[in-house]
Formats: sequence, structure tokens, C-alpha cells
Amino acid sequence: LETLEAKGTPIRVALVGPGFLGRAIVRQIARYSTGMRVVAVSSRDPATAAKALSDAGIRHPRLAKDGADFADAVHRGTAVFTSDWRLLCESDQGDVVIDCTGAVEFGPHLAMAAIEHRKHLILNNAELDGTVGPLLKRKADAAGVIVTTCDGDQPGVQLNLYRFVRGM
Repeated sequence: LETLEAKGTPIRVALVGPGFLGRAIVRQIARYSTGMRVVAVSSRDPATAAKALSDAGIRHPRLAKDGADFADAVHRGTAVFTSDWRLLCESDQGDVVIDCTGAVEFGPHLAMAAIEHRKHLILNNAELDGTVGPLLKRKADAAGVIVTTCDGDQPGVQLNLYRFVRGM
């Protein structure tokens, strides 16, 4: 990540679902992560997405209504917010999509769009991973992208803490 930062080619992250955990991820990347940039946040309510960006200290985020808005803003170094999650998957201005929705019915649509557009996918959606995770893994492998899960939910964090303590 330090090398990517030094080269000026950070990993461009887009997040769908800025609820409690999604906002925390945006804040962590924006404030404390070297080699990564939040380029977009999507929510059914664009004001919620804009607030996630501004609360993380990202100044003057811009509403993206279409692909041209999205590309122009990110190219200029401005993060975008939108209610159109498809823009995050379709744009060539992002590398990774994070699903923080927790929505079982919506999740596969987001995941398949990300995979089809060659975006790496991080699932912070245990419900989706538990229902169709193996299928998504096969689709991602075929597309040459990574699909993985995040341990940001309580059970994952607890298991890591257990492993750490047991290892001591």
C-alpha cells in the first residue's frame, strides 16, 4: 500500500450501503489508510452517502447522476455520492466495490454487476456470503477478480480476538 501511495496509484474503493459499518469503513480508509482512496459511496438516499463522505473528512463530495459525472469527479480527485449503485460497478474509475448492505435479495445483483465489470468485491454482507458465496467465488474466479469477505461484523471480530488470545 505504501508503494501504491508513493506511485500515486492508490486502490480506488467504492462502497454501497453506508450504514453504521459502511460509514466506519469509509472513515477508516479516508483518515487512516495509506494506498487507498474512497472514490464513491452509494445509498438509496444520496444524502446519506454524502454524509458518510463528509463525516469521514472528505471535502466537497459531488453528486454523480450518470457515468460522465462519476468519471469527471473521480478524475479530478473528488469523491462522489449517488443513489445509483450501478455507477460504482460500471465505472472504470474504481478498483474495488464493498457491499455493506446486508441485503440478501439485492446483494447478488450488486455482486454480479461488480464481477461482470471486473471489480474486486469485498462482502461485508454475511447473509449474501452464506447463501451464494461459493457461486460468487466461482464467477469471480472465471472473471479474474477477487471476491472475499470482511471480518467487520461482530462474529468475525470475536473469532479473530479468540485466535489472538489463544495464540498467546
